[in-house]
Amino acid sequence: MKKLITLLLMLAFAAGCACAEEVPALPQAVVDLCASVHPGYAIAAHDGWGNESCGQFALILKQGEDNILCMAEKAQDDSSYTLTIDNTNAVYDGDQLPSLLIDTGGDSLWYTYHDRENESSVHYGAVKSEGCWGQVSTLSYSPNENGISGMWSWVGDGKLWYEETDEDENENIRARWMYAPLEVSEEFAQSLELAKFDIDTFDADPTDGLYPLTKNEAFARSQAEDGDTLRDMDISRVHAARLFDSTKHFDAVGGRVCLRIDDWDGAFFKRVASIWFTGDAVMDTYHAGDGEVFIGSGVMMYSFNRVDEGSWVLTGVDDSGVRALGPDYIAPEGQTTVYRNDGYVYGSSPWGTLINQHMMLAPTYEEMYAQLDQNAYALVNNPNPADRLHLRAEPDKGAYSYGKFYNRTPVLVLERGDTWTKVQIGRGKNAITGYMMTQYLAFDESEKAQLACAFPQMQLREAYWERGALMLAAPNRNADSCGMFESNPNDFIIGVSGDDWYIVLRADGTVGYVPQHAFWDGNG
Repeated sequence: MKKLITLLLMLAFAAGCACAEEVPALPQAVVDLCASVHPGYAIAAHDGWGNESCGQFALILKQGEDNILCMAEKAQDDSSYTLTIDNTNAVYDGDQLPSLLIDTGGDSLWYTYHDRENESSVHYGAVKSEGCWGQVSTLSYSPNENGISGMWSWVGDGKLWYEETDEDENENIRARWMYAPLEVSEEFAQSLELAKFDIDTFDADPTDGLYPLTKNEAFARSQAEDGDTLRDMDISRVHAARLFDSTKHFDAVGGRVCLRIDDWDGAFFKRVASIWFTGDAVMDTYHAGDGEVFIGSGVMMYSFNRVDEGSWVLTGVDDSGVRALGPDYIAPEGQTTVYRNDGYVYGSSPWGTLINQHMMLAPTYEEMYAQLDQNAYALVNNPNPADRLHLRAEPDKGAYSYGKFYNRTPVLVLERGDTWTKVQIGRGKNAITGYMMTQYLAFDESEKAQLACAFPQMQLREAYWERGALMLAAPNRNADSCGMFESNPNDFIIGVSGDDWYIVLRADGTVGYVPQHAFWDGNG
């Protein structure tokens, strides 16, 4: 499949340049065939190879606003040319005509729509195999600040695949990302065959190049479960989220719209969350990124984040003002202190796991505050705010230190002792577990509420603005990556390790190490 996609990409590039090359003459037999099958239509565009005895030609036939994509083909032993493709739905109607390209070796077609004003293009391609034209692949190009963004899709191995590329101004690929593939039915795969392809149904979304798949009945049926109806969906590199209407399910609290979230590990999907909403729920696919899902239901807007493989949490509720949540905290409403967690309330929460949650029962801010088990968390509390507290591998001052932490660093209390308390910083597989001295931790709610944050308000340097700085699982350049650290108000520098590393904590609970040279003091 990769070899096929590479071939299609090469042809797509050639299609963008085809307008400068001489269009081959059409055999009279092809002209006569088109006039016979579609009287009154003119041949508005064509490309291909051959003569009266054999050949292969792609054509656009036009009559008024109606356009038809045809393939006229004849082998040496055939008695005459025939239209092997005669599809009234494969191209747009109207005056906008695509450029056509048939590979000089035959059996590969691209037809391309160019947006000269926006310097973008959408390419539709198919390959003929064993005498039949296969599924249409799509490839879209659009300019970005530093070059070109590309997105192509294809069906293979029973799945719909997407791959995104970032290219420089010379069309050299700087980076590429695979999205979570979607399992599809044979009916859906057949609907993409060139002879059946409907460009209006499968028109690429100009914002990201992904098909609006819910418009395709064959795909929607293949994704539905237990008689449900697919309402909307979104995919990223690590997950697929689908919103279903349930005609059978009416539970005690009235839920009838189900959000199902599946994680993708590069080989298999795993169902990790199933969340119920009222019937007016809608999905915001425009703002969501990797490991994010946004759902609007009534006056509420909910945000969900993937905090670790197999773990999704509620991270935001908006009914009047934005209310930031994490797997173990509530941020104060109207929070304005950037890069500091003053006023954050930490504790174990019931929204830390989303399996079978009912969002129509989402609590108010006051109810959420009451549901937090604040005894589960303590905060670092150095008498001198300029000091930092060691996290030791063992309950001993001479034990290895994982780093030194600033006041108001949240720590999960695993075992409280008179001298040492065993704690965990962060969540998931990269959480750091060790020992801190009990006397330098704040446990009481009133004491924690009055404690001032001492996190440094450092900003990422310009080189890291677009994608963030790489977080590592240990203060070692050879350590495994654990994500990216960006300049978000709810992401913090919580400590230091040696003279070269900051310890950072993201809003989703991921903790890691970032070189100090990635940050600067800012311009005030």
